[in-house]
Amino acid sequence: MMKNKAVIYVRLSREDEDKIDSKKESRSIENQIKTLKTFAQEQGFFIQEIYSDDGYSGADFNRPAFKKLLKDLEVNKFDIILIKDLSRLGRSLHRVGELIENIFPQKGIRVISVNDKYDSRTYNDDISIVFKSFLNDYYLKEFRKKCKKAREYYARTKHLNYYPKYGYCFDEKGSEIVEKYSSSIVQRIFSTIANEGLSCGAIAKQLNDEGILTRSAYATQVLGLKSLHKQPASKWNAEKVWSIATDYEYCGHSINWLRHKDDERILLRNTHFPIITEELFAVVQERIKSHSKVTKKLDHLGKYIIDIPTGKNLLFSKKQQIYFLRQNNKKTYSIERFLIEKVVFLELLYLFCFYLEGYLLKAKEKNEINKQTQREKLDNEYSIIVEQYFQGKIDKAHFERKSKTILLKINELERSTDDDIFEERILICKKTIHKWQNDLCVNHRLIKTAIKKIHIENCDAKDSIVLLIKYRKLT
Repeated sequence: MMKNKAVIYVRLSREDEDKIDSKKESRSIENQIKTLKTFAQEQGFFIQEIYSDDGYSGADFNRPAFKKLLKDLEVNKFDIILIKDLSRLGRSLHRVGELIENIFPQKGIRVISVNDKYDSRTYNDDISIVFKSFLNDYYLKEFRKKCKKAREYYARTKHLNYYPKYGYCFDEKGSEIVEKYSSSIVQRIFSTIANEGLSCGAIAKQLNDEGILTRSAYATQVLGLKSLHKQPASKWNAEKVWSIATDYEYCGHSINWLRHKDDERILLRNTHFPIITEELFAVVQERIKSHSKVTKKLDHLGKYIIDIPTGKNLLFSKKQQIYFLRQNNKKTYSIERFLIEKVVFLELLYLFCFYLEGYLLKAKEKNEINKQTQREKLDNEYSIIVEQYFQGKIDKAHFERKSKTILLKINELERSTDDDIFEERILICKKTIHKWQNDLCVNHRLIKTAIKKIHIENCDAKDSIVLLIKYRKLT
């Protein structure tokens, strides 16, 4: 019989990927296997099988590969288990200790944890190694909690800005102060919108024509700071101007995010020197809102439609109501707005109908399974009380009362008309989709919610187009 029959067990979960570790690649499944294979070869072990649980938490002991390992353990498929560290087996000190102390030794299984330098054959049954391996995880979790609390504390008490906002710079003490030149550009943006009523795009064009440096370019070239991006933006655009014109922090107040940008925001007043007044900021917001009302009427799908050969977004012409591709200042081809939006919207309706009908059918199947399970449970309860009655464990009155209740539940279950309800819902769904198709009115918001990109693969002079729709992930 072959000796030194070994198996490898590896596991990786999101909790491991988030750890603070300079050698991030060592936590990957592939590197765990590579390390353990090399160790096995050096020790002369014969690898029988590799068990891998990718994406499973250590708190979950119902991991498929781990359950298979325990099953193979019962039939003596191997003699040795190789793991990177003991936390790969799980993150419950009690459960892992039970495996190391009792289950594996009873089957004569040798456990080797490479990173912990633990070998059950030579470690003299000192279970302290299990406790030590979990201390690192404990300290890491405690460190994260402290960092989180500190972040929340600072968000509620001080101005948080790790990179100077355009219009500001840092002094010798690291405090944010007003920077003379860039702050004058900020004031100019606000006053131009308020007094002249120019749009953000028009202001961006003025700044580009005059060669005014953008925030990132100014920070790197003038202030000597490290760029936040690989390539500092060289040109102003409407979005960059808009981000300045809508930033309330230029009034001298701080808006801190508690954790992420989608979470709660904390407003702290008078935390730094203002560049503009509250009154000017209010006027600018009203101007921007009036511009926004116009742009909402011009809603289109230009950002979502991409020409595959060139990789460029199609532009939209309000006057001609077309989407078109421009190259070298020439219009390459154009597509009627109604044509492409109709195709995309109908495809979306078909997909919606398909998934909704499938969902209702699955719900119907699940309901039938639940009814069958309930019926079997009631039949089983009835059999038990019948048996108890004939064995003299319960009297006749109790038997009749209990059996009557169970039989009423069975009759009620059989009379339920859930199937008809599901069929009616499916029919309503089909009628609704059919009505939408007949009364076609393109809903841009619905399209943008469901569709990620629309790729134009081919478009010839005969108004024939080939497009590929990429949908967002359904949740």
